Amino acid sequence: IFVLAGGGLTLGVAALVRHDWGRVWRLTAVGAVWLASFGAAFFTSLDEMTKNAKRQRFWGDSFMPVGLDTPGWLRSTFLTIFEAPAGLTPVRLSLALFLVGCVYLAVTRAPRFALLVSPVALCLVASALRKYPFSNRLLLFLVPVFALVAVAGIEAAARTPKAGAALGAVLAAALLFQPSLGAARALVRPRTNEEIKPVLAYVRDRRQPGDVVYVYYAARYPLMYYGPRYGLAEGDYVLGTIARRNTDRYIEQLDALVGNPRVWVVFSHATEKRGVDEQRFFLDHLDRIGTRLDAVESVEAAAYLYDLGRR
Repeated sequence: IFVLAGGGLTLGVAALVRHDWGRVWRLTAVGAVWLASFGAAFFTSLDEMTKNAKRQRFWGDSFMPVGLDTPGWLRSTFLTIFEAPAGLTPVRLSLALFLVGCVYLAVTRAPRFALLVSPVALCLVASALRKYPFSNRLLLFLVPVFALVAVAGIEAAARTPKAGAALGAVLAAALLFQPSLGAARALVRPRTNEEIKPVLAYVRDRRQPGDVVYVYYAARYPLMYYGPRYGLAEGDYVLGTIARRNTDRYIEQLDALVGNPRVWVVFSHATEKRGVDEQRFFLDHLDRIGTRLDAVESVEAAAYLYDLGRR
């Protein structure tokens, strides 16, 4: 919606300046359809999310303050964004090139500049209204804008007299060095995160008839997606429920498994909240009520086999 709204407003203003009324009316008609679609989506689902107190607290620092704190917030937020999700480091150089690029494009190619940065401006307005967090993965769609404007900053430097070409080459090399190095490292050693597939494969190969599989509540969605590939469709396992405010409920869930001689307990996306490492909490209690028979651990995922028969 930010890209559509920004592009539509930019094109509409340009048409108004030129007194191109035919194009104004066509853009108005298209904009009305966009607005109707957005309004339906907002009032059926998004409006509730913007009013959700928990989400507001979670994203609290991602909403732009209005007042004396605004400049400091903008500086720290953009430095963070250039590191992730943009991946343009060193971040201070990237931010400087972005600012130079903004000025350069505003002077030399104003319509294109407005088309590029209008989604960013609208995102900031929505953030100030506490309707959209200006942070991290929620800004992935703006990464091309940040990169293009930063490159315009390099172009501006390259057009300076005398040493311009050399300066542009140095800046381009400095801007691309870390991202290129990071890409090369990822090629040699790919990034892994919550690798539950090897865990499920291990459980599948050693699971016996009658085995009970208990799934930690936060592993629900990985299990829904990958589980059927490894013989664990919904209904084949016991799904835990979240109880961060009352850990006694976790103990009750585990105690309900007592009597089964083979229980697999599967973890993924385990959290540490309110000073409690939940995976460690579960395992400590399981070690008290049963005997660990087997275990498999991957990157941020694991499974443990326990004898809870108490014979």
